[in-house]
Order: sequence, then structure tokens, then C-alpha cells
Amino acid sequence: MPESSHTMDQSPWLVGDHVLAWIAKVTGALAGLAGAFALLWKTWRKAKEVIVIAGRFVQAVEALEVLAVEQQKTATAVHLVCALSDQPFWRADKDGFCTFANAAYQKLVGRAMDELAGAGWSQVVHPQERNEVMDSWREACHAGRDFYIEFRIVHPREGAINVRAKGFPVRDGRGQVVEYIGSTSRVGT
Repeated sequence: MPESSHTMDQSPWLVGDHVLAWIAKVTGALAGLAGAFALLWKTWRKAKEVIVIAGRFVQAVEALEVLAVEQQKTATAVHLVCALSDQPFWRADKDGFCTFANAAYQKLVGRAMDELAGAGWSQVVHPQERNEVMDSWREACHAGRDFYIEFRIVHPREGAINVRAKGFPVRDGRGQVVEYIGSTSRVGT
């Protein structure tokens, strides 16, 4: 009987077991590399997403910076117009505290800016009308709405003067009130 052409340490395909083991190792290594490449690909896609999001964030920050500069320019222009006007203008923060009164306003009420700052402006309102005026002002500030009222002020030299005050909310890009700008003028003169 003819002897088989393969021995016990060879596979039926005439490939030695050591070659099969080597192929198994290479196949395992290739599978490991494929897994590593898949993980790298997934990581790269996530990194690209992060880069896109970061780019959008940078664009948003840049847009906000431009908006802030434009708002500052507008605020400066408004301040200059109010300061240079012959009309009595004032500015108040969003909570209703006086931050600025131009020279015409100071002359109208007979008080300096340091006396008017914060809630000091309320001291020029006639004592009999002060509570009504302050309540109305607080309600307007709380609601973020326009303010309009007629009342009397007490000038240190001229006595009681009838005035009309109008204030308007200034809003930021999100619609939030950031300050009030207003004017107070004599009534009946």
C-alpha cells in the first residue's frame, strides 16, 4: 500500500501546523488592526464634530464681541446726545436707579449729579406725590415698559414746578432691559 504523502504534523492541504499557526496569528493581528482602525475612524469622526462645534463656538463668540462693540458705540452716542442736549435728559439702570443726568436736568431740578445718583432723584419729587411717582416708576421698571407721569418737583430756589417725565426701556439683543433713557420737562411754560 502506498504511503500517504503527508505526515502527522501536516494538515491535509500539505501545509504545516506551524504555517497554520502563523496564519492564525497574522489573521488575529489583522483583526486587531481592523478594530484599531475602526476605533481610530470613529475617534476621527468625533474629533471632526468637535472641531466643527468649536468653529461654530468661535464664530458665536466673535459675533458677540462685535455686538458688544456696536452696543458700546450706541451707548456712547446716546450718552453724548443726552449730555449735549439742551433738553433735560436722564439715564437709569434696569432697576430704575439714576446713572446720569445732563446739565439741563440738573438745572431744572436744582441739584447736582451726586445728589441725583441712585435713588437720590426721588428727593426732588414733591413729598405729597413722591409715593405715587415712585410706585409708578417701580412698576414700569419691573414690567420693562414705558414710563409717563406728570407731577411736581421742589426746586431749592423756585419752589414747586409742574413737570412731565417720560422714560423708555433700552433693550439688548435678547430683548432684556439694560437701562432707561428719559426726559423731564416743565409743563405749562
